[in-house]
Amino acid sequence: MTLLIRPLREVPETGRLLAQAFKDAWPDFFADRSAEEIEDAMFTEAPELPAILVATVDGRVAGTVALRARSVETHEHLSPWVTGLWVEPGLRKLGLGRSLLSAITEEAKARGFREIYAVTNTARWLFDKMGWEAIEEIVYHGEEVTLYRKGHQGAFP
Repeated sequence: MTLLIRPLREVPETGRLLAQAFKDAWPDFFADRSAEEIEDAMFTEAPELPAILVATVDGRVAGTVALRARSVETHEHLSPWVTGLWVEPGLRKLGLGRSLLSAITEEAKARGFREIYAVTNTARWLFDKMGWEAIEEIVYHGEEVTLYRKGHQGAFP
């Protein structure tokens, strides 16, 4: 198994595939958006943020994660956010989520961020295992989620 994690700008053709995967994975959340609209909103990079990483396994799209300036409307004072962590269902439990989360953390460090944030209701075990600090339980888009922080006292561990 050959895993590559690259910036979206190096594999732009994956944007539409990932947009459709998101629509399929979260049909209620993306019910009123087409794959094209999701691609435009979520899989378009900018010079600053978002930074979007794409994982491929043996040349096949396997997952993605992003670093965005904003995510949770009730917590706009926090930034940046790890968002859109997704792994192809048939490739889960192989460490790809961990690899993607590590890669985006390194990207944040390289960009000079001292803390990063994320929310999840499905991958708490991963964030806990990787040393993220659970700082609050909140309701986000009607779901109870845990708000996590990585980095402390102004620096990543």
